[in-house]
Amino acid sequence: MPGQTEERRHHRKKVVQEARIRLPGQNNEIPCIIRDVSVSGVKLRVPMGFEAPDVFRLIAPALHINSCVRIAWRSQHSIGATFIPDAERPD
Repeated sequence: MPGQTEERRHHRKKVVQEARIRLPGQNNEIPCIIRDVSVSGVKLRVPMGFEAPDVFRLIAPALHINSCVRIAWRSQHSIGATFIPDAERPD
């Protein structure tokens, strides 16, 4: 919006890319759509009613993503998540 300053640390790239959420301790995967991506995180469109855990693995081969992420925010249909550095992963 005019007059507002962008406060994001990293540039976001708008995308529409299929991905999967792998739930911790399971092989169960939930389909989702990546709506934007940056070096630090992603915005995901998730199925209605899906309650994602705070930390999960995000898999999107077309974007070369296979990483643990931590939820930063949630809304009815979307999740914002940050990539967890390898040293901090709760494997």
